[in-house]
Amino acid sequence: MQEIEKRTVERINTVLSFQTDKNGKYISWFYCFGTLLEFVRSGGKVFDLSHDLDIGVLYNECNADQLISGFEGIGYRKKETIINDVTKAPLNLHFEPIDSPRETPYIDVFFWIESKGKLFHTYDYYREGSKIPSKYFFKGVDKHLIVPPRDDIKEARKGLLEGDRLLTEKGVWIYSVFGDHSGYVFNCPFSYGTLLDNWYPGWIVEEKHYGQSRSNYVKEVKSCKDL
Repeated sequence: MQEIEKRTVERINTVLSFQTDKNGKYISWFYCFGTLLEFVRSGGKVFDLSHDLDIGVLYNECNADQLISGFEGIGYRKKETIINDVTKAPLNLHFEPIDSPRETPYIDVFFWIESKGKLFHTYDYYREGSKIPSKYFFKGVDKHLIVPPRDDIKEARKGLLEGDRLLTEKGVWIYSVFGDHSGYVFNCPFSYGTLLDNWYPGWIVEEKHYGQSRSNYVKEVKSCKDL
C-alpha cells in the first residue's frame, strides 16, 4: 500500500510545487482538514488515502486554469466547482481520478479567501451541485494561522535543520513523510496545531468518525460580495 501512497505524494507535489502566481513566484500550498489531521496524529507516518485529500491554496495566488491543467497531467479530471459569483474565480475544485479510483482518492482544493483579517473556505455545503450555490457557507480562521507575519516566519526559521523539518519563506512547514530523509514531503500550514484544535477539538485522541471540520467563524451569504 505504501507504494501507492508514495506515488500519490510524488504526483501531487509535482503539480503543486510548480504552480506560480501572476508574478511568476511559486505559490503557497498545504494539506488541511482530515488529510492534515491523520498525518499529524500519526507523528508524520501516515498519508491517508481512505478519504478525499484536502489541499489548501490562497485565492489571490493560485491560477485555477494552471492548476486544473496540472492535475489533468497526472490522471485527474475536474468533477465539481464552486465559484465566486462576483469574480467567477474558483473557491473550491473537486478532482476525480480517471483510471484508478480505488487506489487514488478524490482531491479537494480549497481556495482560502481573505476577509477582514480572516481566511475563509467554502464548498458545496448543501450539496446543490451548482457552481454558484443558492447560499454560500463559509468557514474561517484567523489569517495569521495560515499566512503569518514575516517576522514570525523569520524567527521560526532560525536554527532549523535541512531535511527533517523546513519552513518556507511563505510560512509553510515541510516535513518528511514515510520516515526521515525519505525524499517524500508533506506540506503543513504554519500554525497547524492551532488549526487542528479549531477544526477538530480533541483531535489528539484517535476517532475514526471525526466528521466535518468546525470553525470559530461561520458566514452564510447569498453573494461573495457580502463576505
